[in-house]
Amino acid sequence: PIPQIRSRAQDDVSDRGSYYEYMVNQEGETMSAFIIWGDALELGIPSVDEQHRELVDLLNRLAALSSSDIGAEAHDDMLELLGHLYQHTVVHFRHEEELMETIDYLDLAAHRDEHHMLLAELRSFVHQIENGDSILDAKSIHALRDWLMVHITSSDRPFAAAYTAITALEESVT
Repeated sequence: PIPQIRSRAQDDVSDRGSYYEYMVNQEGETMSAFIIWGDALELGIPSVDEQHRELVDLLNRLAALSSSDIGAEAHDDMLELLGHLYQHTVVHFRHEEELMETIDYLDLAAHRDEHHMLLAELRSFVHQIENGDSILDAKSIHALRDWLMVHITSSDRPFAAAYTAITALEESVT
């Protein structure tokens, strides 16, 4: 069984830094989340933020699998999760690019190029895992985490600021 993410009930609305508080692994044991969703990752575009949360969820589940003994069933679960991660990333990047097009985002071409590069790297990594040429170890999981975090905080943040400003201006005019 694939590890599941459990969100913590938030009684204090000011405590938004723990969207994902803990995970439950295959044995039903509670463990800390690998990536904790917080304000630093939110961009203010609800559809994009939700897709980012889904990608974080997939990476947390992969991290839980990679930290356990990989038997045949866990290996199959890992490959399934990697496939989901790749597909979710494709859909997410397409969605971001569509939003960029709606505002004639000046850095669309560069952002699209980055998306193509990141997808190629992810596709290559997935193929290496599928072919047994690589393993999903702590180093790989950290690389995937860094890849997502850097993209959100460095590349997506300027787009989100432009998108929010332009859509707010358009709404104020209409």
